[in-house]
Amino acid sequence: MRELILSMCLLGTACSTAPKELAYTPEPIPFSNELCPVTGEPIDTTIEPMALGPVKLGFHSRNCKIKFGKMSAAEQRQKLSAVLK
Repeated sequence: MRELILSMCLLGTACSTAPKELAYTPEPIPFSNELCPVTGEPIDTTIEPMALGPVKLGFHSRNCKIKFGKMSAAEQRQKLSAVLK
C-alpha cells in the first residue's frame, strides 16, 4: 500500500505539490483603458475586451459593451477620446 501511495505521489495523481512558480497563471490582458467609455466607471477585467485594431477596450459591464457596439463611429470616437490612456 505504501508503494502505491508513493507511486501516485510521484505521478502527481494524489499529491499536488507543484511549486507555485510552476503553477499556471494566465497572462493579464493589457487593456488600453481603465475607465469604461460608456459610464466612466472602472472597467471589469473579467469581461472579454473589445478589440479595435491594437486597442483592447474594457468595459464596466457586458451591457456597456453592448451599448458601445451599437453606437455610431462618431459617438464611439467621442467616448474613446475621454478614456484612452
